[in-house]
Amino acid sequence: MSWNVNAKSGMSTRRTAQFLQALARMRADVVLLQEVAARGGLWARLEHGLQSIGLPFAAFTARRPPAEKCYGTAIASRFPVALDRGSWAPGAPWPHLLLRATVRLPRLGSVEVLGAHMPNGSGNGWRKVETFEALARYLESASRVPRVLGGDFNEPRSLGDDGRLVSFGQRQVGAGWSREGMWTRLGETFHRARWDQAVVSVLDGPHLRHAWMDRHGRELVATHHTRTSERSFDHLLVSPHFEVLDAGYEHAWRRQGLSDHSGVWADLRLSR
Repeated sequence: MSWNVNAKSGMSTRRTAQFLQALARMRADVVLLQEVAARGGLWARLEHGLQSIGLPFAAFTARRPPAEKCYGTAIASRFPVALDRGSWAPGAPWPHLLLRATVRLPRLGSVEVLGAHMPNGSGNGWRKVETFEALARYLESASRVPRVLGGDFNEPRSLGDDGRLVSFGQRQVGAGWSREGMWTRLGETFHRARWDQAVVSVLDGPHLRHAWMDRHGRELVATHHTRTSERSFDHLLVSPHFEVLDAGYEHAWRRQGLSDHSGVWADLRLSR
């Protein structure tokens, strides 16, 4: 499962306890977390708490983060985890927002798990696109091993009437959407098609399929509410090695104030 826990500035003792109780009830084998603060000792507290609920293997990407993104992505698992701290996604502006780990499953072998927190476009402009492009290049070049990708992608905007993803790089033209033309953001101008292609390559590309859509059909579910809109930003994607037995969202966590995002989960069966 994957969850943006909205803890860039830390997490109170009370919310930490509620967070751990919520995860314990899920009984997930592997958990991806986004927006975990790198300061204030939060990760040390979370790591200890995760061990207490049956997730003894954990790793965190942001032990030495830059000042402007002082938070990271984490993984916790019932099974041994090896975190890749190398430069596996060159071109990503903030590599610690991306996670790559190997989880060793008993009797089934290894699964590659990728976690992502994509920077939003409103505050980071084309750095968001560069992060998508770095991840897309990795998915294109990597060996075809069993793989799960989960996180908060800050995309898409919606689905079009034809079922295609509509990214924030597109502009509305009449009743439809277009990726034609240029877009300037934070002083940089590029083709809208570049933005759109980067998003589609990851979220709707040839290598992974969307777990929820695989099970429930071509639709999006709102996982994050802003002041003016509902957005489907949180996703789990899987390689063809997996059968999706079921998939869903934990909206109650958001409604209870544990985060501003819903959790997303998938029940998977690995076929060899």
